[in-house]
Amino acid sequence: MNAKDLKELLEQTLTDSDFETHDAGVRRAALRAFRKNIYRRKLATISGIAAALAVTTIGSFRTKHASMATLPPRLAEERAAARASRSLSDDQLLAVFPPGSCYFAEVEGRKVLVFKDEKVRQMYFN
Repeated sequence: MNAKDLKELLEQTLTDSDFETHDAGVRRAALRAFRKNIYRRKLATISGIAAALAVTTIGSFRTKHASMATLPPRLAEERAAARASRSLSDDQLLAVFPPGSCYFAEVEGRKVLVFKDEKVRQMYFN
């Protein structure tokens, strides 16, 4: 194919109404894809901001309500009674060990269980 035939072919292609229709269609499709991509980016940005705002709002409500939450008196009494039933009194704790093997002493304002014989302590705690 020589340059003259190529020039004629190019002129026929550019002056052809089908080419103009096709070119306009391609431009519309490209513009539609471009706008869709921009829309998706905006939607992703807005969704991210909304999610961050929701997490912040929920977090503030949870901390606010958690600090304000107090137990009703009846429920507080029930919990205290349950805690008391799970713990041993001093006499009950001393009864667990052999008689005369340990005693309570007060050290720095706290009660401490003291064993008279190191072997008994090792038998129960090691």
